[in-house]
Formats: sequence, structure tokens, C-alpha cells
Amino acid sequence: MSKGGSVTTSRSVSWSSTGKYLAIASIDKNTRLYSFEGNSGPREVLVVSQHTAPVERVRFHPYEESLLCSAASDSTVRIFDVRSASQKNLGRIDIDMKSAVDISWSTTPGSVLLAITERNGSIHICDTRKISQKSPGSTSSKSVTSSCIVNTFSMAPSIVDTCIFSPAGHHLVAATTRYGMGELSIWNWEEKDSKKLSFPGHTGPIFSLAFSPDGRQLATGGGDAVVGVWDVESMCCTHTVSRCRKFTRSVAFSHDSKYLASSQEDGVDLALASTGEL
Repeated sequence: MSKGGSVTTSRSVSWSSTGKYLAIASIDKNTRLYSFEGNSGPREVLVVSQHTAPVERVRFHPYEESLLCSAASDSTVRIFDVRSASQKNLGRIDIDMKSAVDISWSTTPGSVLLAITERNGSIHICDTRKISQKSPGSTSSKSVTSSCIVNTFSMAPSIVDTCIFSPAGHHLVAATTRYGMGELSIWNWEEKDSKKLSFPGHTGPIFSLAFSPDGRQLATGGGDAVVGVWDVESMCCTHTVSRCRKFTRSVAFSHDSKYLASSQEDGVDLALASTGEL
């Protein structure tokens, strides 16, 4: 893989907390891990292959480099320990819809919370300590509406394609679509009846959101084939990555906030987060 290069048809990308690994999810049911150590360039070091359908989303834990969460079209969300080739499955959630459209770890230090966004517009906050552990092929099921749920929000009638925690962990940021236009909806999920703030985003649906580790920038990618980079303090889009030819499925910052990775149908793009240039 190289800057602007393609590995396979990718659905999602995620950097590990130290920047050592980049996880790439794809339609071949696998998640591939690439190492960025040394001067030889990225190299594939592990293939996680326990899903039985295309992997839609992949997310490293913000502090535990070995914890990787993935959501696939097999109606499951799974958490893996990727420290060895054993790909240890630490737990899974069976969801009601065909697949989750997004998953997001809380970035609060020590947090065990995971946000799961379903295709019906429901957003669930889950306590991962209460997620069931099952072996691949187990026929028993545990719905996403089980005891691991801390809170649930409905964004209907808007369509929701992604939802993530703010850097401090107190707010949720959801990408919603109304009348074909992508918007950002922000609210305090810990407060009952918290008012939602809305910001116009893209000229099409927003499929992916990511905060930089330093909390200063927010990246958005969507159906208009543009990646937007926002200043968090002012909530203004400062620059864009517009060289992509197809819509952007996923965006992710490197651990030092210097680089921005985005995945499209035709490959993965790497850019400087400060300018959007290669």
C-alpha cells in the first residue's frame, strides 16, 4: 500500500492508538492489519477473518492498541484481541438489523463504552463489559437491546449513517441526512432531553466522522466524494480533500493527528491533515 494506493475494495479504516497499525475492512469478509514500523513502508501483518459477510466498519480502541472492534453484514459486532494470529474473539453483539452502519469507542480514558448505530436510525450506547462471549458458529443470540445497553436514541425521521463520541466523551456527533443533504447533529448524551445542535455538512449523505487525537479537528467524508476537515472550536470546515473520484466510506487520523486516511471504493487515500495535500 502507498499514498493514494489501493489494497482491496475497502469499507472502513482505523489507526491504532500508537500509529503502529492501520486496520482496513473490506468486502471479502476480512480485516487486514498493516504495520508502519521501520522504513520499508506498510506491510500486512495480520488478517482477521471471523466474520461471515463483508465488514462494514472497523475501529481500534483509543487507548488499548490490541483491541479492535468490527461490524459486518452478518448482523454482528465483534471485539478482537489482535496481539497474535489467534485473533481472539473477546465478545460479540447480535443486532436486529442486517448490519450496524457505524461503531465508535468513547475516547474518555478508562471508558468501556461503545456507540452502535443501526440502519433504523437507532443509536445505542453499550457497556462492553457486559457483551456476551460466543464462539464462531454459536447459534445462541443476544440482541443489541440486551443488558449491555446504557442508553438508546432515535434519530427518526432523519437517516443516520454514523455517530461518534466527542473527544471528552460527553457529547455524541451524528451524521444525519435530511432532504438529501448531510448534516452534523451534536448533543450531550448524558443529559436527558439535551438540545441537538445542527450544522450543514455535505451536499450528500455523510458516511464517516473522525476526531483527531488532539481534539482540534473533525474529519467528515460522504457521498459527494469530498473529505471535509473542520476546526472543532468554531465548527467551520477549514479545508477539503477533493481528489477522490468516488464517495468516501471512512476517515481516520493517525495517532499524532498529522495524517488523515480515507477509504473509497477505488482505494485508500493518505493526506496531511493540516492541508489535505499528499
